Amino acid sequence: MQTQKWWELAAGLAGGFLGTGLMLATMKRSGKLPPSLRPPAPSRDPGEYMISLGERLAHHRLPDRARGPTAEGLRWLYGIAWPLGFSALARRMRLRSPARVLVAGAALGVLVWGVGAIGWLPATGLTPPIHRQKPGAAVSNLLGHVVYGTVAAVPLAVAVR
Repeated sequence: MQTQKWWELAAGLAGGFLGTGLMLATMKRSGKLPPSLRPPAPSRDPGEYMISLGERLAHHRLPDRARGPTAEGLRWLYGIAWPLGFSALARRMRLRSPARVLVAGAALGVLVWGVGAIGWLPATGLTPPIHRQKPGAAVSNLLGHVVYGTVAAVPLAVAVR
């Protein structure tokens, strides 16, 4: 069995920052899309939702001054964790060429989209179920996640050379 190389994990971390930065910037500009292509805005910020859930479980309220930075940190943590996990599994998936890494990165984007847009966001009531969304909006959201995964895979694609 091959051992994990530190630079592969560093590439996953770097890719997570790149992909997440791009995704967050794109989400801020999604309001400029035509309504038929605009993904549904969550009814509540997902980071704030997670903070509230944690507060209920811990029976403790986070100080108001910490809420905004914590919600922002959770956005970044969620976006970075996927490519980091991807880089940790790349050897087991036998991704030995840059092209394979990039294709797998695109598939990672589809997975992240599915977990969020089809899974936990509608399950928590933050977004409508996918079958209640405009088809163009669902497709543009999916394509945005494919770009996220592909961009996040670029540092790993360079590292496997």
